[in-house]
Amino acid sequence: MKKWKSWVIGITIVLVLGGISVGTYLFVKKSMADLEAKKMDKESPVLEVKDVKINEGDLYKVEDFVSSCKDNLSKCTIEFKEKKMEDYKEPGEYEIIVRALDDAENETLKTVKLTIQQDGSPVKENTEENNSVKEQIEKIGEENSSNTEEVKEDKKLPSLENKQPNITMNEEITKEEIVEVRDVYGATCEYLITTFYEGAHEVGSSEALVTCDFTTYNATLEDLAYESGYQMVTYADYIASVFLKTNEVRKNNGLEELEMDGDLTAIAELRALEIGYSNKYSTIRPTTNQSILDEVEIPYERSGEFILKDISEPTIAVNQMYNNNEMKVKLNDASFTKIGVGFAYVHNHYYWVVYITG
Repeated sequence: MKKWKSWVIGITIVLVLGGISVGTYLFVKKSMADLEAKKMDKESPVLEVKDVKINEGDLYKVEDFVSSCKDNLSKCTIEFKEKKMEDYKEPGEYEIIVRALDDAENETLKTVKLTIQQDGSPVKENTEENNSVKEQIEKIGEENSSNTEEVKEDKKLPSLENKQPNITMNEEITKEEIVEVRDVYGATCEYLITTFYEGAHEVGSSEALVTCDFTTYNATLEDLAYESGYQMVTYADYIASVFLKTNEVRKNNGLEELEMDGDLTAIAELRALEIGYSNKYSTIRPTTNQSILDEVEIPYERSGEFILKDISEPTIAVNQMYNNNEMKVKLNDASFTKIGVGFAYVHNHYYWVVYITG
């Protein structure tokens, strides 16, 4: 365990807020033909939307409300009409207005309904048990941060989510676009950076991932350790909910509850980030065939790994695990005694990793 403790325990939460890696900037030049085409384009994007229902405590993003968005000449940019629509948390029904814009600033608005329901949410219950597990998870990240042996002040990390401007577009608003090339854990990624101006004054900006060459991904677990601490603390509610719900099913099946293991949880978080940033949604790791449990020297006799993508609701995540025959057999096996749960949000996708050992 010395190898594991020497650096995976060294997770720094604060450094994730330190900024974004700066790489080469490639300016997007618009030809006269492109500009003329935009000037002549009067057609608004065709936007198809859908209502969304979540449980209290679950995440949502603007893409969840969009079935499709197409434009006759350019790409669609989708966003909430007002910034407050990103932040609804209390149970209830909310009117959400989704805006679609094309490059000529033609706009389509569609209204949908967001339902945040209280019943059935594993996060909503403010019980002592839930709070206790959440505090354990937060403590793992916080202790790991304080145990860092060497803090790299110049460590830069990818942004966790795209930022969208809260701007009402009109003829006085102009925009400039560049493509910023960043090294994201070894992968070469392009981001479209849009800056909006009203006259000479900047009034907002946004960024969107364009593409990544994941073949160059080369991050080690040590590289990911800084961000994993931040995400572990940020999503402690979600991790706690999956742990408690899994044990609830175990208990209903007459089995002993699984023990939340700190090392397994930290490893599951690292593995979730590894899957997300390498874009390799597979139980086979992106840079090595070695088991992550073996790499960090966690002792076990038997183990099981389960991964999920694009599910934000903990209850659905647990249901998916039990709908997988192989994982169901392991989760209902009394010889498994420990569990680790990781949850990560990478490039607008959700990733779950669950480890059980015995």
